[in-house]
Amino acid sequence: MAEEATFIDPFLLTVTLVVTVVLVIGNLYFLAYYSHHADNGFGSSAACKFVVLLSYLVAECQILGVALDIVNTRQGTNVDMYQFWQIVYMTSLFMCVCVIPFCYFFYETDEDMDYKSRFCTALRNLIIILILFCIIHFTLFALMRTAKIPVTAGIYHGIAGTNPSQQQIDKIFQTMESEDDPPQADLSVYQYKETTIDLKMTFPAYTISFFAFWGHLLLVVFMGTGLISIPFGFVTSWADRPRPMLEKEFQTAKGKLAKQVEELLKAGRKLYDNKLKFDGDKAETNFFGGLKMMGRQRGLNKEQHEFEVNCILTEKQFQKLQMTAQYRNKVEPMKYTCFLIAGFLSVIAAVLFHM
Repeated sequence: MAEEATFIDPFLLTVTLVVTVVLVIGNLYFLAYYSHHADNGFGSSAACKFVVLLSYLVAECQILGVALDIVNTRQGTNVDMYQFWQIVYMTSLFMCVCVIPFCYFFYETDEDMDYKSRFCTALRNLIIILILFCIIHFTLFALMRTAKIPVTAGIYHGIAGTNPSQQQIDKIFQTMESEDDPPQADLSVYQYKETTIDLKMTFPAYTISFFAFWGHLLLVVFMGTGLISIPFGFVTSWADRPRPMLEKEFQTAKGKLAKQVEELLKAGRKLYDNKLKFDGDKAETNFFGGLKMMGRQRGLNKEQHEFEVNCILTEKQFQKLQMTAQYRNKVEPMKYTCFLIAGFLSVIAAVLFHM
């Protein structure tokens, strides 16, 4: 009678569910903390925030599922992890190829455009991405779907025309199951041979390996970059901390900031007039003229990006000057000292990671 499969360990399942709830709360806090002040409202950009949270959960689910998969394999539970991994990775494929690019393109469209135009622009860019992805992914699937798995084969060398005894067979399998190399005296009976097995991969399995490869590559790149950026950010926060100023120095910094704000206002009015002129010229152009307008559109987008960056930098200078004006009430010097210490510790961690 076959042994009945058991359900997964209740303790591990409970821990996984609790960690999932904690991760959801942590994701909400992370998103609220790093959101731009214009999007801090609960209902503002709700669709984009939902997509970001869902993306976090899909990525974190791939990590939490590893422990469940290990226990499922060791204890022979009745949880079908193969279907679970297919659902997770196909969801990840759909998110990476369709949902996230569309939301990104829609978010980057001009807010002055009507909703229909923004939707069509994002959909057009998404279709281009899908065509390029399908060309690359399905071409590689057709050419590289064969997995070559290295194996060590044990070949029996008995006397021609005779059958091996049960004792010889048991000895062969015992030696093959051991982690040690086979003894030299048994080479007359069998020998090991390094070879490969060609295995045709299914589309889900190939997609999983495809994304796992590029995911690990990006993890190495961004983790290395992040380990360098973290200490740099801590030390920069300490070096750019608010400091007490004399009245003359404060007035000079205040006048300089007011001049920057005035220049930004002029640049904003100029950019607004150029966009109005561009919208008028675009409505009167034909198809071939529209190709020329695309170059102007890229130029306007570049100018708008530079304007937004300058606005953010000016806003940070204003906040720093405001904290300087109320140094005793708004500045905690020990906080920036901790940033400096954390920066040095991060440098040590980064060096140890790259060694």
